[in-house]
Amino acid sequence: MKINVLARKGEALFVDTLDIYAARGRNAFIKELSRELALEEEIIKRDLGKVLLKLEELQDSFALSNVEAKKVEISEPDKKKALELLKSPELSTAF
Repeated sequence: MKINVLARKGEALFVDTLDIYAARGRNAFIKELSRELALEEEIIKRDLGKVLLKLEELQDSFALSNVEAKKVEISEPDKKKALELLKSPELSTAF
C-alpha cells in the first residue's frame, strides 16, 4: 500500500512516498525521517504502525461499503431463465 507522508516537527518538514507494507522501504523511511526531524526511530515505528492499522481499517470499511452498494436484484423471469440454464444437460457444452 503506497502512501504519501508529510511529517512536521516545528519548522522542519519531511515529505516522502512510502510502500507501508515493504519492510525495507519502511526501515529506510524511518531512518531518514528520524535523521531529518531529530526523532527517535522507535517513536516513528510505533506511530507508523498506528497509521498502518488505521489505513487497513479504512480500507476494509470502504471495501465493505462498496460490496453493499453493488447488490443486484434479479427479476423473477431472469431467475427462472438462469435456473433453467443451470439445470440444462447441455450446460457443459454451451461454452
